[in-house]
Amino acid sequence: MLANSQRVARYAHDKKDMAGHLRRHGIDLVEDLGPVGFTGPHTVARMTNSLNVKFEDKVLEIGTGSGYQSAYLSNLTEKVFSIEIIKPLAERTWALYDSLIARGYGEYKAIAKKSVAERVAIMRDPSFRAKLLEESREPLRSDMAARLTDYDRMFPLGDPPDYEPAQESSLGARARREGRDPREVVYDYLIEGEGKNFIFAPFANFAAYNLDCCSEMMQSPHTLIGLGDGGAHVGLISDGSFPTSLLAHWGRDRASGRLDVSWLVKRHTLDNAKAVGLGDRGRIAPGWKADLNVIDFDKLRVEAPVMKWDLPAGGKRLLQKARGYRATVVSGAVTYRDGEATGALPGKLVRGPQRAT
Repeated sequence: MLANSQRVARYAHDKKDMAGHLRRHGIDLVEDLGPVGFTGPHTVARMTNSLNVKFEDKVLEIGTGSGYQSAYLSNLTEKVFSIEIIKPLAERTWALYDSLIARGYGEYKAIAKKSVAERVAIMRDPSFRAKLLEESREPLRSDMAARLTDYDRMFPLGDPPDYEPAQESSLGARARREGRDPREVVYDYLIEGEGKNFIFAPFANFAAYNLDCCSEMMQSPHTLIGLGDGGAHVGLISDGSFPTSLLAHWGRDRASGRLDVSWLVKRHTLDNAKAVGLGDRGRIAPGWKADLNVIDFDKLRVEAPVMKWDLPAGGKRLLQKARGYRATVVSGAVTYRDGEATGALPGKLVRGPQRAT
């Protein structure tokens, strides 16, 4: 849903621009059309996705308006037909579509359904590259977009991933050293490695180009260290690697300011269990739940993430494996051995606070 929203040049469908165009043709947006609002991208996305549109479907939209809805639909299905009874509005929107296509928005859409290998081959074509780079020069219309396109805060993720990269390793810094446009550096990096490269773009807690603030927060008695979900926003981020990064980076690999491994384990297990009322786990003792990880600490590391398109309707998800886990034990049963599932599924739904027996 978010990925499709990001493919639409929303600023080009701006309501103020549309209203000005209509007024020049003697039509007032509010008085003649009613209180027409410009629905936000999340609302449009949720509303449209509820239709469960398939790529082979043909969609008819009644009321083109700004063209944003049909632009969004064009990322879901091969053919979209749209009807608009207000002639100036229809002419304005169709001219907008022609302009976007001419600037390249139709270029990537034409290859979006192809395999990664096919897309990489096309993106290596100099003429295609030139069109997309020209498109990227369109002005940014929000602070969020500006934050997400700060080239000085874009870093090659690498393998093994580096989540605390040096400031001089940013793609923006590389562009300055090479005397190139940072857009070109980003483009070229993304198609290297057969299109499997990832860019690390820290969204928060990296203002000083280090994670010292995170260290301060983790050591606060008012903080729980518990992030580790692997099932939300799977097409954009993967938090499931956090427990491994916590031990490997903060307990072993960080250049300075490393934290004691036993303290990290306690903070990530017993302290969290106490905070949420799970008084039967987080400690190795008689009567406590036998949930354990057997770790080869010298080999512990996360691997580079990979993108898989194996969800329903071709949906994508980020996967990231870890090394160094000799065994994972849940309630006394070995569920993983050397990274491979054993088939044992002893887990049960937890209802309410728990006590050690």
